[in-house]
Amino acid sequence: MRHQLIFAALLLLIFCGCRTPAPLGKTSVAWRTHLAFQPVGDLIDAPKVSVHQVNLGRKGTRFPLLGQIEIEGERFVCAGISPSGVRVFLLEFDHNGMVYEQHALLPRFMKGKYLLGDLQCIYWPVESLRTGGLEVRTPDANTRIISHRSRDLIKIWYKKPETPWNTSIHYENLQRKYEIQIEPIKQ
Repeated sequence: MRHQLIFAALLLLIFCGCRTPAPLGKTSVAWRTHLAFQPVGDLIDAPKVSVHQVNLGRKGTRFPLLGQIEIEGERFVCAGISPSGVRVFLLEFDHNGMVYEQHALLPRFMKGKYLLGDLQCIYWPVESLRTGGLEVRTPDANTRIISHRSRDLIKIWYKKPETPWNTSIHYENLQRKYEIQIEPIKQ
């Protein structure tokens, strides 16, 4: 009987995902490198809803999904849906902190708890990232390089940097060795 209860609990965790609150105040962008949560209000030009085709990649493995971001006031919500229609993550962020759910189908290299850091590095203004404690360089209009102690950690390339919500984006986490390719879907 005890083994059946443990097995049932494991199945519940696997198929329902885990809803986990993140520590208040910061999110991880790389090993031992954190970004203080930046206000959703910093996203001045962000649409209320944006939908993207997303490809997560690591070591030649690709995981496609459909991503949707919704912004309402100080609330930021991001969800990812697998090609089979399963919600693989849900992230909610506001001035109270972050909560996320992660399904077992999400590749192990893509932790839900890192997702907010990835999204803030991609979409938040450079000055917000600097205020949050990151070193950010922009060698040209299409590139952001995020570093810590002069070591490059993240590279982001924008096809059209003036409209990050409506352009192709390539994100590469050099330390955790994964990448995210984002293509906007016209609505």
